[in-house]
Amino acid sequence: MLLLFIKFYLAILLSLFIPGYFFTKFFLKKYLRAFSFIEVGLFSFVFSLIATNFIAIVLDFLSIKITGLSLFLALLGFSFFFWFLSRKEQAEDQEKKISTLQLFSKKELGTFLLILALSAIIRTFYVADGIVPQTTDLGHHIYWSKTISQTGQLPNYGMPDFIIGEHIIFSVVSLLSGISYISAMPVAILFLVNIFSLIALSVVAFYIVKQFTNKRTGKITALLTLLIAGCFYATSTPQAKFISGGVIGNMIGNLLIPTSFLLFFLAIKKLDSKMASLFYICLAGLGFTHHLSTFIFLYVFVGFLTIFVLTLLIENHFNLSKTFKNIFPYLKVFLSKWNILTLLLIVLFMLFVHMPSYLNKSAIDTAVGAPSKSTRVGLSVGAISLSVGAWKLFYGILGILVLFSVFVKNQFEKNKKSSLTKIIAISLLAAWFLVIFTMSTRPALLKVDIISSRIVSYITFPLAILSAFFIAFSFQKLSRKTSKIVIQVLLFLVLGTGVISGFADISDSVRDNDPAKEKEVMQTYKASEYLSDIARDNEVVLKDHIHLEGDTWMKLFFMREYKYPLSRSYLRRYEDPTKKRETCTRDMIAIPDSEIGRECFKNTSTAYIVLKDGFDTVQFEKSSNFSKIYTAKNIVIYKKYVQE
Repeated sequence: MLLLFIKFYLAILLSLFIPGYFFTKFFLKKYLRAFSFIEVGLFSFVFSLIATNFIAIVLDFLSIKITGLSLFLALLGFSFFFWFLSRKEQAEDQEKKISTLQLFSKKELGTFLLILALSAIIRTFYVADGIVPQTTDLGHHIYWSKTISQTGQLPNYGMPDFIIGEHIIFSVVSLLSGISYISAMPVAILFLVNIFSLIALSVVAFYIVKQFTNKRTGKITALLTLLIAGCFYATSTPQAKFISGGVIGNMIGNLLIPTSFLLFFLAIKKLDSKMASLFYICLAGLGFTHHLSTFIFLYVFVGFLTIFVLTLLIENHFNLSKTFKNIFPYLKVFLSKWNILTLLLIVLFMLFVHMPSYLNKSAIDTAVGAPSKSTRVGLSVGAISLSVGAWKLFYGILGILVLFSVFVKNQFEKNKKSSLTKIIAISLLAAWFLVIFTMSTRPALLKVDIISSRIVSYITFPLAILSAFFIAFSFQKLSRKTSKIVIQVLLFLVLGTGVISGFADISDSVRDNDPAKEKEVMQTYKASEYLSDIARDNEVVLKDHIHLEGDTWMKLFFMREYKYPLSRSYLRRYEDPTKKRETCTRDMIAIPDSEIGRECFKNTSTAYIVLKDGFDTVQFEKSSNFSKIYTAKNIVIYKKYVQE
């Protein structure tokens, strides 16, 4: 067992830290000493995740079987290659002082790490009861990860619901370490992803807010952002609730989106083409991981460009020549020869190596187009406050108003050239909130055809920055005119209400956790193990998704196909006035001896029924066509032994 844990930790290092470190070292060599270990750790994690995904895709493309050995050699080779390039490259003179890349002092760093540790502890308490994997979404995803391990190839999904970037990292860690998928491994990896997404959010808050205020306000905003997102609302979407729930695409998307904004802004601030290359690579990683996150990012980015260009046009009295002259230095950074080559390689990779499954006309039309009745009605402000937290929404809106006032004030500054990056920073933060807010409340306005409740979860992070910015900015101003005691009392009241609001959410979430569920899940696993041994290839298993705990994970014991075993879903799924739906999975449990039930058993070759004891078991107990072959405290299995 000890050896297994050691191998697991080494697998995490090799797949989620080492490749990205050497990759970042090659691209950002002159900044490494200026960056703190926070930024270095963040970039190492992000680009290790992206590199691991692309390495597995390339191995599959080259028809090299994806195994522990091939991955080990490929990851080592990748790391050594970029280590060699960074050593071979002539050392560039480090800038005398890179003031824009100074994050925290030692005292501030201690505060940052303390808040981060508290965030981790809160998450640990929340996910502890769900450490045995059991959630539906996670079970679906891990099935595909295990498929990669068993076949040595990337899966052919046959549906646009899944994207390869959601599954590779779990396969890699399992293959390198030998750890089982039915363990704490999936939750542990998602835990890491969530922690680094908090770090990314805090760091991007510092660099953006600092640009249009000052360094001190930027630092306070960064710390408050981490406190709000990491502690106050630690289980609200997309936080610990998503970790145990296995919403993998959202989790990784909420890491790559703020990291992409960070790299974009740093590339602009430093006019650095290599930083811009990392921005493109990070976007490619996002595109190969989650379609909705990519969709959200593109909408926000278009919103940013619209706000930024419109502001410049107004500032230059709609003089196109002067406006283009102001933008041109930044275009050169993102369209340098190096970056055109980077974009070309990404496009060629998508065309000839692997194309994300959602990049087809039907999927795009589904996301962008005339909203249907179910997506046309956006969320009210009250509904958004219930989703993200009333306290955070209130102070976030105040933050937008203050941001607007700073923006207006900036237009009266004499030195227009020095304020250009301020406009970029303000436009980026404003677009991040306003675009997602509009997509959630007025989807028809932006031609968004996605359910608003899915989109609104993405507003959590910009709201955390904006609410933190408002508090930091306001108290910075008040501190010049008010005594320290008054400031401390006001700060206590503001943050205290945030604690109450956020921890009420945590209390509600933890209250729903039932330790007895883990025992039921383990019984489901035991029953699945038993069935996988006795069920022949031509015999189909039907399970009850309504009452069984962890039933989605049963497919990992059989590994026959994605939809095996069959599953009775929630009854509302069978009712659709617009089209006829399959009802056999419902009827075979509800009315097994009816004419419809017998026909369904015959057509589906169903031989075994798995139910929670006491729930829809009466009809099977009374029937002469079924025999109970397995029983536990909470689970029973019936076999249909009369052939018709």
